[in-house]
Amino acid sequence: MDSPKSYNIVDGSLKLTTRQQSKDRVKIKTKKDGFGLGTYNWRIFVPLFELNDQCNIGAFLYQNSEYEYELDFEIGSGKNIHRTSLKAKPNEVIVYCTSQVKPHHSDMFLIEAGKWHDFTIKLKKGKKRCYVVEWYIDYNLVKSLQTQIKIRNTFSVHNSLENLEFVGDHLPKKENYVLFDHFKFE
Repeated sequence: MDSPKSYNIVDGSLKLTTRQQSKDRVKIKTKKDGFGLGTYNWRIFVPLFELNDQCNIGAFLYQNSEYEYELDFEIGSGKNIHRTSLKAKPNEVIVYCTSQVKPHHSDMFLIEAGKWHDFTIKLKKGKKRCYVVEWYIDYNLVKSLQTQIKIRNTFSVHNSLENLEFVGDHLPKKENYVLFDHFKFE
């Protein structure tokens, strides 16, 4: 089943929604491709999800060439096993900071839900002309990774709300939403 194009502008913010009991994958990408070295910033309102719902906010860089390169923030309630290992409070969600390939690497962090947060990815020149990726949550560096992704590879930028299995234990029990206030690149 195709996902609906369930997004619109509400009070100056981009709002994406997914349906309950669905596998909706609602995505929007920049018209421009070719993003490379620089700083990527998203300001996102992270709502409180039902515990362990398979609903995930995405703010990510993507390129599909020889490899599918993806560098992302994935934000959701999370699986019970992950919430337990992180000692998550009921009002917290998990932020997965992930490189999907070269290397595949993911770390989890907790943030408070029901608030606006700033998410930043910095792409810098590293060893062997490959990217070093830094992930920031609310302007605090939480992760740095030397990749094997050559800096000649460039990206498009995506915002999403997706009902994905890996971020929860069951399909969403309610309609979910996210608000994107802005995306900036420097």
